[in-house]
Amino acid sequence: MLEKMNNKRISLTLITIFLFSFSLSAQDGSEAESHQKQELQASSKLRGWSIGFRGIWLYDLESTIYDGSISEDPRGLNGDNTSFDLGFEAYVEKQFTPFIGLQAAYRLGSLSGATSTEYYSNDFSEFRIGASLIWSNLDPNHVNSKWNFYNDVGTMFGNFDANRYLEFDDSENGSVSDSYNGFYLSGGIMYELAPSWRVELDAAYNIVRNDGFDGFDYATGWDPYLNVGIGIAYTFGNSEVPAMYAGNYYEAPYYDLATTKARVNELEGRVSNLEASSRRNEDKIDAVKTENEKRDEALAYADAVLNEKIAQLEKGPDKSTLAPKAVVFFAFDSAQLSAEAKEELLKNLAGLNEPLVISAYTDQVGSEEYNAELREKRAQAVKDFLVQELKIDAASLRIVKGKDMELKDQFLARRVEVR
Repeated sequence: MLEKMNNKRISLTLITIFLFSFSLSAQDGSEAESHQKQELQASSKLRGWSIGFRGIWLYDLESTIYDGSISEDPRGLNGDNTSFDLGFEAYVEKQFTPFIGLQAAYRLGSLSGATSTEYYSNDFSEFRIGASLIWSNLDPNHVNSKWNFYNDVGTMFGNFDANRYLEFDDSENGSVSDSYNGFYLSGGIMYELAPSWRVELDAAYNIVRNDGFDGFDYATGWDPYLNVGIGIAYTFGNSEVPAMYAGNYYEAPYYDLATTKARVNELEGRVSNLEASSRRNEDKIDAVKTENEKRDEALAYADAVLNEKIAQLEKGPDKSTLAPKAVVFFAFDSAQLSAEAKEELLKNLAGLNEPLVISAYTDQVGSEEYNAELREKRAQAVKDFLVQELKIDAASLRIVKGKDMELKDQFLARRVEVR
């Protein structure tokens, strides 16, 4: 057991020396200007990469969700045989944007826990990989702040050696050596010490998918543990190309105000051009609309004239301007057809099969109202005779208004004309 722990300490020491020397070599500059430029270029290419180290405190959580009852599930800092468990972690991170990155870590640690009857201790080595999300870099009010808040989420796998002992005599009561996997969720805060250096404080909730991780392998559940870590990280880059984690989506190059303003001005210019073009098009549309309205008015007038001419053609010539085909006379204040009038109608209209217009007249004796009624009666008397005696279709006979006649011979004024 001691041999395994010594081997892990040696491995931890070698990893620490290697990573520390690697971080120092990234800062060394040459006296030669050309070599310094090459280093700056190489450093810029590594802008998104970081290496970090954490010292961590580990605590075995009791949980009836993943394991048995509280009395059966050991927990850390429970009695004299548990200790303040510590570990160490080194990680490499690639930050793709100021918000999201990928982190791979190697962890060494030990845990202890106890129930009322037993206690255990274990040593484990663990590899972790997951996504790193820096939420504060999405906040526009966080620009130029040296503080950042983040979450890590990912998976882990490793190996452990766990030994279990009885409380009353410290005698060994079993051991488990196995591999495991699981997942973790962490949250933390970082503070920027310098353009490429930061310190971090975080806490993680870890779930090991192996019930024997705490030395009590009842195959009933998983073992959770908590860790709190504090560490330091170096991010490659330089003052001209700042570290990615120190960026923000609301500052250059992600939110360059000058470029954005120029872009807005360009867009406003394009909008103004489009509005001017739209107004010109609207003017053209109005002109075309006005022209169409004039054309529609002209077409409507032409249609009216044409319809009137068609109606006149269908109606035939204005017979009121033609010479009458027959004229009959009436006695004073009479609407009765005389024998002479009937003979006149028979002689001139018998056998006709065409539309006829009947106009009645009176003298100027009497009022206009009385004469209008008399004219209507005289015209109707002629129409009835033509329909009844000459068998002319009533639909082809039309009565039109005549006038009082200003004639010296009042007899000539009392007549009906048929055209």
